[in-house]
Amino acid sequence: HGKTVGGVPVRGALDRIGALWAEGAFDGAIILFTQDVDERAEVFLRLKARGIRFANVIDPTVELRGATTLGEGNLIMAHAFFSTAVAIGDNNFFASHCCVEHHSRIGSHCALGPRTATSGAVTIGDRVKTGMQVAVERAEAGASWVAEKQRPATRSPSMPVGSRQR
Repeated sequence: HGKTVGGVPVRGALDRIGALWAEGAFDGAIILFTQDVDERAEVFLRLKARGIRFANVIDPTVELRGATTLGEGNLIMAHAFFSTAVAIGDNNFFASHCCVEHHSRIGSHCALGPRTATSGAVTIGDRVKTGMQVAVERAEAGASWVAEKQRPATRSPSMPVGSRQR
């Protein structure tokens, strides 16, 4: 309480959010922590059930191309790029320089590390966390590679199609 993040005031602790919402102290919430995607999802779902609205916070350097759709509660940091026809769910964090190429789908409650990139038409499911400089490619024969919860979403050229780095 009494602090700011990016010039936006922090109104109070999580345990006070219901009262602050009822008082009209804010228009929309955003979740800032990224360490635990399960906890991130639980907080989002608990607050949504109480009727609290979430805002998308998008750095002005971000590029969102045509027909890209966003859910709510997404935090997108500097220089991220979203190509055409990308669909983004709710409550995601995209670190700086993330790149999501055309016709890709990102689920909800994900935290993508700096310079995470997808090729076109990739699907990343819910509650996925990536590290730094992770590349996600489509599998062969048109199937989408779906990253698993809390595992690095990566497939290197030396790995056989369908295998996952663990």
